[in-house]
Amino acid sequence: MLFHKPTRTSLGLDLKDSVLIIDEAHNLLESLNQMYSTRLSATVLTDGLRLLNEYLERYGTRLTPKNYRRFGKLQDFSQKLLLPFVGKTEGSAYDFETELAKELEEVALHEGEAPSAHTTSGRNILPISKFLFLTGGLDVNLFKILDFLTRSEIVQKLKRFSERLLVEMEIRDGKRRKKESQGITQGRGKGREQVTKTGTETDNDQDEEEPGHRSPLSVLQEFIRCLTEADALGRVMITRSPTDPKKASLQFIQLNPERHFKEMIQDIQAVILAGGTLQPAQDLLLQLGLNSKNEKEQTQRQVYSFSCGHVIPPENLLLLVLPSGPTNLQLQFSYSARSDLSLIDELGRTLSNIVKVVPAGVVVFFPSYTFETEVLARWEETGLKQRIETSKKIFREPKSAKDSERVLRDYQDAIRHQTDQGPKGALLSCVVGGKLSEGINFSDELARCVVVVGLPYPNPRDPLLVEKLSYLKTTFGNDQNHSNIARTHYEGICMKAVNQSIGRAIRHAKDYAAIVLIDSRYKRPNVQKNLPQWMTASLYSAPDFPTAFGRLTEFVRHKRKITMSEKSGGGSGGG
Repeated sequence: MLFHKPTRTSLGLDLKDSVLIIDEAHNLLESLNQMYSTRLSATVLTDGLRLLNEYLERYGTRLTPKNYRRFGKLQDFSQKLLLPFVGKTEGSAYDFETELAKELEEVALHEGEAPSAHTTSGRNILPISKFLFLTGGLDVNLFKILDFLTRSEIVQKLKRFSERLLVEMEIRDGKRRKKESQGITQGRGKGREQVTKTGTETDNDQDEEEPGHRSPLSVLQEFIRCLTEADALGRVMITRSPTDPKKASLQFIQLNPERHFKEMIQDIQAVILAGGTLQPAQDLLLQLGLNSKNEKEQTQRQVYSFSCGHVIPPENLLLLVLPSGPTNLQLQFSYSARSDLSLIDELGRTLSNIVKVVPAGVVVFFPSYTFETEVLARWEETGLKQRIETSKKIFREPKSAKDSERVLRDYQDAIRHQTDQGPKGALLSCVVGGKLSEGINFSDELARCVVVVGLPYPNPRDPLLVEKLSYLKTTFGNDQNHSNIARTHYEGICMKAVNQSIGRAIRHAKDYAAIVLIDSRYKRPNVQKNLPQWMTASLYSAPDFPTAFGRLTEFVRHKRKITMSEKSGGGSGGG
């Protein structure tokens, strides 16, 4: 709410002379970018176009000639926005798909990349001007359309009409909509005409949610506003799916969070960015414009960095880097190595040893859902899963958010209600960046050990990431102090995800846990420097598995001894 200027304005929020405290500030860049990005689904676009058609059909004679023409221009432009989904307009030889391929090749050649860098999984990403050129929108004065929408308040005036009409459309078109499940529809004044598109389904496991509380025209207006931005500030992503038309959409992707952040803080007294996992902070400060080399800006704004230790003593934490397994096989889970069955088997043997000595709960984070599924399937085949479950019952993070609470409850019950014959605790298999990697507290016996498998680097071929890295290189790459900003950003995405995951265990002053980082790359200095400073005081980079296992066993034995002593009323310590 605070980050979004139109919302602040509508609510009358004045931040002048305020002190602004932003907690969980590691999410600030993503929050700002998402706040000023807009997704216009093909369904919403088509419904918005139909609303305009229906309104003109019913009330067009009541409009002045000038407003009637403006409505027509809005209709025309909305129709152009459908081109990515319908390919061709009736009676026209123009083929959007053919022209798109040409433009993607031109963009790629200009940026020195392969055309595939800007397209994958049914998604294409284009500069705003290229998108407008392909859809025939360059000759449309979008500022006049926005001015008409703003001054006439037509979106607000049509809200009740649109709500009533959408209900009518649902009733009238109920049967037709089922038939249209294989494609996107097109229509202006003639209703909907079914059109089937080919493409590739996106990799996203979950459907995008429609902005149900907003009218189609409101979403359309916001998307048009985004298209008035400069090319350097954002991109347009076209998503198409032949198997699920609901995923088809146009999305404006905001690339520059700095201007929105500076606009928000220009009249305030101070900003405090707080969080337990702000490291690595260089990327955050640079993209927010807080470490500018501009002398004038340095005079106007000073940045101070403060970091303190954790509430727990260093001896209550063991941060263990494990580079190899029980058979001395090097553990490195790079993307290309994840299909190596011998590596997966070695990981299983490693975990089967860890769960034998660690009491209560063990939480394991994998770099992706796909890899986690492949690992557990392999362990099922080889018997490693059964070996692990003699010590800990295995639970899996669900893909559906509604099932998370049930799984967590079952995991907790398995730890707190152990039997003499059954497993001594439980193991929860999770995914870095998933539903359980942030915002969930695994305190005390719920996570006496957190294991992170591999380094969860994002897909370097993801079009969104390609565009973001290209933007950073273009914007900051000429500055000698930030020549490696793209690499810093790429590594930062990975390490922030790791830091969020390993921070789930230590939740109060007397808590204790072991953090095991399973991958030889965690031994690298450039990786270790991006771990939380309060954790690195307890870091031990083991040379081999026997040494690491011995250190883990000793840590657990010592902490359990102190805990038992405290429960019996004697001694004191951090149990």
